[in-house]
Amino acid sequence: EKKKKKKTKNHQDSLSKGKKTFIKSPETSSSLQHAKDISLLTQLNYSREGHASIRNLIPCQVIDEVYRDLKAYSTNKKFRQKGEDAAPFLQFYNTWCDLPSVKCLATSPLLCQVACTMMGMDYEHQTEKLSSRSLRLYQDSVFIKRKNKDGITPWHIDGRMMPFDTSNIINFWIPLHAIPSIDDCGTEILFINKSHSDFSLPYWNGRGTDFDDGGGEEGGDLYLYNTYENLKNRYGIESVGDDRIVDNNQGAISHYMPLDAGDCTVYNGWTMHCANGNKKNLTKRKKTRKDANDVDDNHTTASTFQTQYAISISYVASHAEVWHDIPGVGRNVNTNSARGQSKSLAFLGDAEDRANYAEWIGDNLLRTQFEHALLPDVWLPPS
Repeated sequence: EKKKKKKTKNHQDSLSKGKKTFIKSPETSSSLQHAKDISLLTQLNYSREGHASIRNLIPCQVIDEVYRDLKAYSTNKKFRQKGEDAAPFLQFYNTWCDLPSVKCLATSPLLCQVACTMMGMDYEHQTEKLSSRSLRLYQDSVFIKRKNKDGITPWHIDGRMMPFDTSNIINFWIPLHAIPSIDDCGTEILFINKSHSDFSLPYWNGRGTDFDDGGGEEGGDLYLYNTYENLKNRYGIESVGDDRIVDNNQGAISHYMPLDAGDCTVYNGWTMHCANGNKKNLTKRKKTRKDANDVDDNHTTASTFQTQYAISISYVASHAEVWHDIPGVGRNVNTNSARGQSKSLAFLGDAEDRANYAEWIGDNLLRTQFEHALLPDVWLPPS
């Protein structure tokens, strides 16, 4: 027991001092080696609604280790500069490259088999034309909603930010401590049900802005109408407030709060979602002395008034191709073999993930299958 505590302390010291070497926990590694059966009801909910919850999926000791590492990582001077602060949260990409605890979780059989199960990847019926590797780790993304500072995360679709032309995208949203109920200011994801199968939304609306070809004037019905920002008519959803999402149509929006450490939500990469803010929660109820001191080492008690941490882990089918209009695609590859590229193509997606894929997008040609160390294949078909 003493040796275990000493190892944890040394691990935290190495983070706080900015050392590159991190200690890998054998307990974490072994606890993630076994896959978990996912009920048919959960699979049906994911397929039908575009999202589902899986309770008690990840061992609490794994969550505790990742939480400790990421708290230290986010305040470490060396790594803090990697944080993106433009969105209504503090965000870090691909911490798996620096933290063995995150890498162990993101590449574990536990998560990877769940991802394949939910996406319906049937190894036995794969054609020889597809890549023999089935699942690829796209990224991990750490979200830190700071109390009394960060507002709502607007409605958005992750698939529009990723550089892949595929429907085979799945995200795990994993809270790193208990999340309170929505009435107690929880900030877990809210989903628009069935939005992943709303094919007419991107088909007819493209990037979200339609122009009046008839020369309509500003203020007209067709002038710069952004469908993605006007969801009331489409889904029956009122405009978002400054800090809390208003659900005026039960059945249009779903969430899974409260959540305990070890729970997670999974959702399709094309499901529209958002999250409540964390800057007005102190007005919800009077803060008591018990609330102020309500922090324990196991993170099992939901504290309404705390900065909230979560990590999202995203996977994509290994055979997915890169879009043709991603800025910088193939720039580091022999231009003679860069088939079909054009410098004049307009970028049609959202650019939030650009900081993530900028490190590898130039090494790969568009519309081809590829391999890259920063997008490891993490789950193979059985031999």
